[in-house]
Amino acid sequence: MTAPFHPAYDITVAPALPILGVSYPFTNITLSAQKPPHPAYPDVISTIGDHIRKRRLDLELLQKDVGERIGVDSDTVMHWELNRRAPKIQYVPKIIRFLGYVPFSMGESFPEKLKAYRKLRGLTQQQLADVLGVVLLTVQTWEAGIHQPMPKTRERVEGVIAVVS
Repeated sequence: MTAPFHPAYDITVAPALPILGVSYPFTNITLSAQKPPHPAYPDVISTIGDHIRKRRLDLELLQKDVGERIGVDSDTVMHWELNRRAPKIQYVPKIIRFLGYVPFSMGESFPEKLKAYRKLRGLTQQQLADVLGVVLLTVQTWEAGIHQPMPKTRERVEGVIAVVS
């Protein structure tokens, strides 16, 4: 005669599934689980700091290691990751190399493309104005979408920024 089933004492074991995980000898039990993400892993990746933190954790690097690659100290990386500060424009090209991708949209409109070009090159608005042979205020109004360049000037500028579009 068999004893009645009691949930506290009787365990029914399903046959082991072909899953990678830990197997215990002499049993049909296989335990498997996805490794939980690092607690510091960002839930939503929306800022350049979130992108940096995600990449750093994926590579299992310390903030100090990332700082050495980009040319800043670990405190700076921490402030970027916590979104307390945005990276200075001069570091954006090195950040892009570290990430392996561009963490922002290249844009569709002329002002968006101009700004994206400037960021990719790590140029200030003044430096871009010097490259294009215009005054600072001109670049500022183009990026803000307040003014558009004249057709010949626009063609020349688009020739310069087409390198990254």
